[in-house]
Amino acid sequence: MKNVFYASEYGAKLDSNVYTGGGTDDTVAIQRILDKAPELGAVHLIVDGAALVTGLRVYSNTTIECKNQSHGFFLKDDSNCPILINANPNTETIIDKNITLLGGTYNENNQKQEGCRTQKDEKLDNALKKKVQGFRHRENGYDNAVFRRGECSDP
Repeated sequence: MKNVFYASEYGAKLDSNVYTGGGTDDTVAIQRILDKAPELGAVHLIVDGAALVTGLRVYSNTTIECKNQSHGFFLKDDSNCPILINANPNTETIIDKNITLLGGTYNENNQKQEGCRTQKDEKLDNALKKKVQGFRHRENGYDNAVFRRGECSDP
C-alpha cells in the first residue's frame, strides 16, 4: 500500500487514553502526516495508539485507520473545536473528497469544551454526527466520506 504512515513512526507518542485523556499532545506530529495529502495525492494514516489532540485538519483522499477501539483520539481540554475538520471548509462547493475513517474511538471530551454539553444517555448513532462535527456534507465542502467501525465516546 502506498503513502501509508504509522503515527508512532512519525513522532506521535500515543500515550493518551481514548476514554480519559492525558498524555502528550500529538497534534503537531499527526497534522504533519495529514498535511502530506495534497502533495502526495493521498494519505493513509494508521493510528496505532491513543492520541491527545487539539483538533486536526483533514484533506481529500485521506484515510485514518485505528487498529482497535482503544486507539484513536481524545480532544484536549479547552480545545473548543472538533477533533477533525475539513482542511478546506466551503459552503459553496465541495472541496474535500474521499475521506475515510476506519475503526477507533473519537472522544471529543465535550464536558471539558466551552459551549459543549452532552447528556449521558445520548444515543451512539446521534453521537457520531456530533463528535465528528467538522464533517458536514455541503456545509463544509466534503464528499464521499466513510465512517466504519468507529466509536464516539464522551465520559
